[in-house]
Amino acid sequence: MGRYIQWTDVVNRYPDVAKIAGAENVSSSWLGFAEYEVDARLASKYAVPFTNSPPPPIVQDLCIDLTYYKATIRQKESEALLAYLDARFKGLVSGTLMIPGVAAVGARVAYEDTQQKGSFGWDDPLNWKPSEDALDDSRESRE
Repeated sequence: MGRYIQWTDVVNRYPDVAKIAGAENVSSSWLGFAEYEVDARLASKYAVPFTNSPPPPIVQDLCIDLTYYKATIRQKESEALLAYLDARFKGLVSGTLMIPGVAAVGARVAYEDTQQKGSFGWDDPLNWKPSEDALDDSRESRE
C-alpha cells in the first residue's frame, strides 16, 4: 500500500503491467520506490511528503507513470515514458508547471501586515494594533 497511489491505480492505467512475471510480488516495492523518487525530485521546490488527502492529482499521476516505468525499465518503449516524466519533473521544479493548491517552498504569499513597525525596530507589542485611520484606508482601498 502506497502513500500516494495503490497498485490498482497502476494496473488500471497500464493493464499490461499485471502480466509481468512476479509483478504482484514486487508491486509494493515498485510503488514505494516510485513515491520516494517523486518526493526526492520535487523536494527542492515543494515540502514533501505531500500530506494532502487525497494527494495532488499530478503527484499521483507521476507516481503511476514512474511505477510503470520502473516495472518496464528494460523495454525499449520505456525510454519515451522516462523522457516525458523527466520533462514534467523539470517543469515542476523550474516553476513552468505548478501543483495547484500546494505552495512552493520559500514562495512568497500575499498578506496584509497591520502591525505598525517603528523606524528603529519593532514597536512595543502594545502598539501592534492598527490605528482606525489605517483600517479605514485598508477598507477604502478594497472598495
